[in-house]
Amino acid sequence: MKREELNKYYTNAKPVELDDATIERLRPLVDAEGEWAGDVPLTREAAVEDIECFFDLLKYCYAGYNYYADKVDFAQAKADVLAALPDDGITAVQVKDALYSRLKPHINDTHFAFECGGWESFKKSYNAYFTGLTVEECDGGYKVIRKETDEVKVGHIFTKAEVEGHLFETFPNADGTKRYLVGVLSPTKPETLEIGGLTMPLHLCRIDTFHEPRGDGAWSWWTWYDITLIKHLNYVDSEIELTRKAFNLDETANEYREYGKSLAKEPVFMWSLLGNYGGNSEYPKDFIYALNDYAVWECDCAVLSNPILDKKKEEKVSEYHVYGSQQIDHSKAKYEGKIFVLQNKGVASSGESAVSYARSVKNVYFVGSATAGCGQFGDLRKYRLPNSGIYFVMGYKVFNMDGFEEGKGFTPDYWLDTKDAFTETADYIKAMHWDVAGEDWGVQIKNHIADYLERLLREIKDYTERVKMEETEKAALTELCSHIRAEVEEKLGLKE
Repeated sequence: MKREELNKYYTNAKPVELDDATIERLRPLVDAEGEWAGDVPLTREAAVEDIECFFDLLKYCYAGYNYYADKVDFAQAKADVLAALPDDGITAVQVKDALYSRLKPHINDTHFAFECGGWESFKKSYNAYFTGLTVEECDGGYKVIRKETDEVKVGHIFTKAEVEGHLFETFPNADGTKRYLVGVLSPTKPETLEIGGLTMPLHLCRIDTFHEPRGDGAWSWWTWYDITLIKHLNYVDSEIELTRKAFNLDETANEYREYGKSLAKEPVFMWSLLGNYGGNSEYPKDFIYALNDYAVWECDCAVLSNPILDKKKEEKVSEYHVYGSQQIDHSKAKYEGKIFVLQNKGVASSGESAVSYARSVKNVYFVGSATAGCGQFGDLRKYRLPNSGIYFVMGYKVFNMDGFEEGKGFTPDYWLDTKDAFTETADYIKAMHWDVAGEDWGVQIKNHIADYLERLLREIKDYTERVKMEETEKAALTELCSHIRAEVEEKLGLKE
């Protein structure tokens, strides 16, 4: 949601007057307890009453109502649902299916869902699909440097026009040359991609198929190829309790805070959120604050308030209270190292708040794929229709975050198409020499220079052989390169 939309639909929204009859009719349907009792037969009158209640609950209790009212004719939608019902032989499942099928094409809200013997969400998920090609920038366009198909050869050059809209930046070369995966972002599953006159088969981004095993708790600490790796599997209280028991920790222990403190001197580490579907956003906040002495989640919030949702509210109006967020100020951030945050489509809700809090760190890189995009409307309440017993959940708060779209989520700085994201990220960190001790961070610059010198000498040698340079010219150029290298090594103390 854009800021102007937040202002239009929520900041500038006028309070809606409520009458006593509406309040008393809808109050008992909020925060309903129990479970779905199963399909039951309904008279047409009972079905009509449930449908009326459903659309009234949308109007007065759903945070997304104002936003979608410009995009969905809810009055017509209700009329369509009523028209779809037979005169008799109606069941609860028929009512639920009619409501869901009529609104599903128009609403995109991962949190909004029916809970009737299963979870039917109103989400629309955008996923990345890749060709298996990796290209890098070159004169004339983009050169293929890695492939998984016989449709194209390594060294083939695509023009900029041919791959426009299909480039997903991945880790660069050590010399800074940008590299890209070639693919498409889509809410449906495409089979192929047409580029440069070639038909390329597509596969789902492999990191999105990666799942951590469950049942071992909410967090763990590893060392992966000598790089510290913190895994936050979820932020669910029940899983955190399992972790506390496994470590024989006191009930009040906060390992997230302890992890953060212990990493404050690390030059670089990986923070895996892969598959983290959320729970409680206070845990990632604790982690970042302890690490960085500063943690901000940039997010405007609009909260729906009325006597249907809050029995203590005396004013008989439905209104929004909008709160602006604090903006990140990196001058207050204390952590000087680098964090590589690993994310994928399984990162949702409070997992995505972890991504937001990570932005408080000065040097942070987001790696993997886009997050789930679950959080435009949240803080769920549970509702039950009076006759059918249909259960559904929906949020009464609006969360507006820069760069976030429902179903699309937060995109990474570097896309990965692998199931071994830890190794690929660790290899990149080592190639960039960021894994040195904190007091020796300057060493990485020397190491870069040494790498560049090696690369330069190899390329000059390759050049002299390809152009068939005269032996005297070749010798003179080689001597010059050797002299430059010796001078640089001596001045920087690179030579042992």
